[in-house]
Amino acid sequence: MNQQQTRETWVISRTDEGFRVYSPADPTKSHIVAGGPDEPTCTCPDFQYQQGDSRQRCKHIQAVLEQLGMTPAGDSYEQDERRAIQHEDLPEAPHKNGGAQMLLKRSVSPDGRIDSLSVEFSCGVEYITAGEIKSRALKTLGLQSEIVESFLGANGNTNHQRAPQANGNNGPAPAQMLSIGGINTKWGRRLYIAIQSNGQTLKFFGSRKQLADAIVGAGFPNLAERLDEGKQLNVGCRIVTKPSEDGKYINVEQVLPTDTPRPQQRQW
Repeated sequence: MNQQQTRETWVISRTDEGFRVYSPADPTKSHIVAGGPDEPTCTCPDFQYQQGDSRQRCKHIQAVLEQLGMTPAGDSYEQDERRAIQHEDLPEAPHKNGGAQMLLKRSVSPDGRIDSLSVEFSCGVEYITAGEIKSRALKTLGLQSEIVESFLGANGNTNHQRAPQANGNNGPAPAQMLSIGGINTKWGRRLYIAIQSNGQTLKFFGSRKQLADAIVGAGFPNLAERLDEGKQLNVGCRIVTKPSEDGKYINVEQVLPTDTPRPQQRQW
């Protein structure tokens, strides 16, 4: 049982029919408010006199609505209409159309083989002339080109300093298979053989079978079993490499045995 203070003090209690409303000064005179907040009804004479018109709310309906923190849908319309009338003579806020937004996206793969930049601009053109659209487009494209050239210049200098040399035209190069590693990619976890050659550490990617075949091809079948991350190899080999399409990286194409004969291992 709750008390609600409007113009008068009312006692409001929920019933199966809806809400029972009465004044604490006269508890014998109670009325039932039913329906919903959009079409409420009341058993009081005032509401009945209005022929049950839900738009004409009596004090009992008003007390229940205020108690529940609800207002009928019609109130929202009336409030919006009053607000519009109050603001109809105010100057319109300046239109912000034409303000440009820039979105930069840089994607770098875990192994460093991919390093790309995306530059996106957006600008509203609804309220500007065709000439202004063309002028802004040219300025935007110029700014975009400057950003991309700056990125490529910095990225190119870095890659130039560290650019590995491929040996595809010079034949296989001596190398050392170090260990089995792994990295997370968008395709899941990928394994690789870490290979050192000419002062560079390269990665030979593949499935477990492909890595095992490479180790066997290098002449170490006993090391090709149970290839798990962290497994140490530390054996010599030769590799054939090839530059990536963009020329930034070196891919290991083939793993070969060393030229130095190795002692025959005993078999079980």
